[in-house]
Amino acid sequence: MIIADNVLEAALAQVFAGQAAGHRMSFAAIADAWGGTGLRLSDLRDAIREAVDQHHLSSRETADGLAFELTAGGRDRYDRHARDDSPAQWLRQHRRLAPTG
Repeated sequence: MIIADNVLEAALAQVFAGQAAGHRMSFAAIADAWGGTGLRLSDLRDAIREAVDQHHLSSRETADGLAFELTAGGRDRYDRHARDDSPAQWLRQHRRLAPTG
């Protein structure tokens, strides 16, 4: 099954909800928060890759390992999800699953 990119983005919006640009989270902290999205942990890799490609997150090496920092553009984009609808409600209503072929 493939999860649509907009659902993955909404899930990351839920993880980073209310955070300011520059907020940094370790991969482990993101993975813990991801559990509340209702999506599989295996989808997290794709969500982060897309967020970095779209410049919503940037990656940083820290003493504790890899961390991801919310960019100003990412904050604006994720805030839009929160204004449009609750990300959790959005995920429940708009989850798009498609068979892989």
